[in-house]
Amino acid sequence: MYYGPTWGPGPWIFFVVLLLLIVAIALSAFLVRRGVAGGTAGAHRADAMTRETGLESARRILDERFARGEINEEEYRRRRQVIDGDGTPPDG
Repeated sequence: MYYGPTWGPGPWIFFVVLLLLIVAIALSAFLVRRGVAGGTAGAHRADAMTRETGLESARRILDERFARGEINEEEYRRRRQVIDGDGTPPDG
């Protein structure tokens, strides 16, 4: 009985290497999409733990503007009172 040509282990090795390459590419794409590749997983976790609230962000921005000299002390105090108070500007 003749079953056709026998090529030896060559085609099997080729298909196994091809399969491993496809799996490696798929895994890499998956990890990049999740933000895990390149050591960013820890950064994402740390960022999530230190995420500031809206009020903290507003205070930080106001402090930075005052430190840069974009607003004077009177304007800083007025805006800080609005942020920390009930949300209405003081009577002036």
